[in-house]
Amino acid sequence: MEKKVVKVDGVSITGPQANNDWITKLISTLIKSKTGKLYLNSNDLRDSNALILANALPSNMEELVIANNSISCTASNVFIDSLASKSPHIKYLSFEDNSITDEGCTYLVSKWDLFTNITHLILDGCEIGDEGAIQIANTVVKSRSLKLLSLNRNIIGLDGITALAEAITNDCVLDSLQVGDNDMGDEGLTVLCKAIASESLWTTEFGLGKNGITLQGIRILAEAIKQSRKVTSIILNSNKFGQQGGQVLYDSIIPSLVKLNLDDNGIEADLIEKINKKLSDNFENSAMEQRIKFSSNAFCGSGFGKRTI
Repeated sequence: MEKKVVKVDGVSITGPQANNDWITKLISTLIKSKTGKLYLNSNDLRDSNALILANALPSNMEELVIANNSISCTASNVFIDSLASKSPHIKYLSFEDNSITDEGCTYLVSKWDLFTNITHLILDGCEIGDEGAIQIANTVVKSRSLKLLSLNRNIIGLDGITALAEAITNDCVLDSLQVGDNDMGDEGLTVLCKAIASESLWTTEFGLGKNGITLQGIRILAEAIKQSRKVTSIILNSNKFGQQGGQVLYDSIIPSLVKLNLDDNGIEADLIEKINKKLSDNFENSAMEQRIKFSSNAFCGSGFGKRTI
């Protein structure tokens, strides 16, 4: 049975009452509900209350979202300690839109081996630069459980992107890498494209929006897509490649590609319609292939042949 989520959005819990009443009631509710899922979004939690909450967390948490709560790496470090000791099997962790910084990344990496099941790590808008991205690439990306890593809206430049690109081609099982709204540019994209074109790449979804990518970068990406044969989804909104870049991407669409976000790039509606039609056809064909594969596997499982995976 799916566990309920204890979710509190947009309720300010600052001040002395938060220390005594609000957090006590929240933890009591969390324990009584027998849920391991707590979502706190835009509560103006701040470090003082976050520290109390982190130390009071019950064991066996499955999902924790502390988003847009004005906490620093001091508080996030305490959350990491609490989770590592009480909930090492947590699956979903988000500190989105807090001041985690490279320092917080350093601490997370130092404790990463204590977590065995994290599948989603969300660090969007956490003031993470190249140093933090490099540490994440060298440790977190190598996790055998992590499926989605989101680092949107940070300050990651060429060095950080290079480290991430190298990591995802080195025995990595990450499905989705989201690095939109960073300082990538065409130079960083060129490095990432080498990973996208690599035969050893597992990752199939990329978030690259708002990264100052021009037509030159799109041409390099298009060639990488053609060589990939694996990529399924690319987010490219709010870049600078225009109508010509849209046409280059249209010509590069491979059968596996089913999603392209091209919003706010100056591409005319008729070309967008053509692109969407091609992607839709790919999706339908992919769905048909999956149905055929499932049917074939079920048949083979009856003893008439070997099941393929």
